[in-house]
Amino acid sequence: MNNSKYPLDLLLKVITVSVESIVLSVNYQNWNFKMKIMFDTNVWQKVVFPEDYENKEETKCFEIINEAIRDGRITPYLSETIFTLELIRREERHQFFGDVVSKITVEDKSTSEIVGGIITTGPDPKDFVSFDKDPILKKYFSKAIRLDFKIVKFPRCGGIRNTGLEGNLMTIDDATRARMCEVEEQIFKKGGGFFWIEDLIKNCDSSNIANKIKQLPASERTKAEKAVAEWSDGDSVACCIALGCDYFCTRDTANSAGGNSILSQENLIRFDKEYGFKTIKPEKLMDCILKQKTTQVNKTHSQVGAWETL
Repeated sequence: MNNSKYPLDLLLKVITVSVESIVLSVNYQNWNFKMKIMFDTNVWQKVVFPEDYENKEETKCFEIINEAIRDGRITPYLSETIFTLELIRREERHQFFGDVVSKITVEDKSTSEIVGGIITTGPDPKDFVSFDKDPILKKYFSKAIRLDFKIVKFPRCGGIRNTGLEGNLMTIDDATRARMCEVEEQIFKKGGGFFWIEDLIKNCDSSNIANKIKQLPASERTKAEKAVAEWSDGDSVACCIALGCDYFCTRDTANSAGGNSILSQENLIRFDKEYGFKTIKPEKLMDCILKQKTTQVNKTHSQVGAWETL
């Protein structure tokens, strides 16, 4: 017998609505929808700070992606090259790389019984880059770290270092590191990534890459700028594949780069077939998020409807 002053059917409706709200809340935070996304240079800043951009239609797209990252539905990755290679202004790349020389140190480990030592090669501290030249980029980087973006470094010998990345690089195990190198080798063989640098300097008379770059005539310097960008893209793709990311989110179609670019249509088809590598535009990524959200909500409503019939 109902001793309440409210009708039984009204109480049941209140209970149903309450249960539905609880289930929707729980499922919103615990979707099975999880994706690993590597973001390219041309999209990551908008994902990090969508409110900084005036295009309202575009802003909504990046707000939805940003929300999915904050909710844990997307694990975001960035290549370290965004903050090293691409931090160097295009018009300065020819001179910068022409001046870079690896630093070699020799440490004597000889004893009274054994003669030996350790030879170490790596970037010279004078060639380190920093966020000092680009405080705006530092602002975006700091926000990316707060959003738990994983900064991934390709295991290249020597290379350029950014002092601002210290302590923020993702730890990579040996198997993943080996996978990165394996994929990068295939990219190189297909004429993409770092191959552009090697191909550009192949006729220069020197055994040192930096000296070869410095020898390039003025007419070739624009090619050097593009080659560094392609090098960065190649490292990003190798990291993306090795980490098992679902997509490389980019707006770069490499239409003007020719068939050898890692992001050319020909290579995209090839690397999709060989590694399952796929690119996705931000708008399509937004559609995936919204579609999964709608699917999950519909499932939740079905569950609630089943409870109502009990």
